[in-house]
Amino acid sequence: MSAHAESPLTETPLSQRKGFLPIALVLFSFTFFTGTMFAGGKIGVAFEFTDILWIVAIGNLLLGAYAATLGFISARSGLNTVLMGRFCFGNWGSKLSDFILGFAELGWFAWGTATLAISLGKILGFSDSLLIPLMVLFGLGFSVTAIVGFKGLEYLSRVSMALLQIVI
Repeated sequence: MSAHAESPLTETPLSQRKGFLPIALVLFSFTFFTGTMFAGGKIGVAFEFTDILWIVAIGNLLLGAYAATLGFISARSGLNTVLMGRFCFGNWGSKLSDFILGFAELGWFAWGTATLAISLGKILGFSDSLLIPLMVLFGLGFSVTAIVGFKGLEYLSRVSMALLQIVI
């Protein structure tokens, strides 16, 4: 799918907007990211059980309200995050929010790639010399979804969420 077909710099026409299931799968797969699980594991052991339940509930309510608000605005306007930033802050003002978002995504990508390569290497007993090639391989594999676009994310989410359900 070409980038133009996904309307990255224009309002997405109603006929091209995704339904609830594809969006939900992609958002759930973001939630079950290795960095999130790692942070949850570290935080989870630092608190009493009832305290962590409250922390999780409040955190999820805040994040859910934030994501639902963005989703509602996006569904009504047909604009993506970049276009909403331009609408709110102008072309020049949105560059800062675009930079922050891009930098955060770069860190998210690097963390996920390295964590997967290191974990797989340790589980399968690979030597440390194979970790960098594994990171490059996984990085290229993850980049395919960016090249393909939302369809790639949707397909990957369908597979990964099914596998996660089996593992759980």
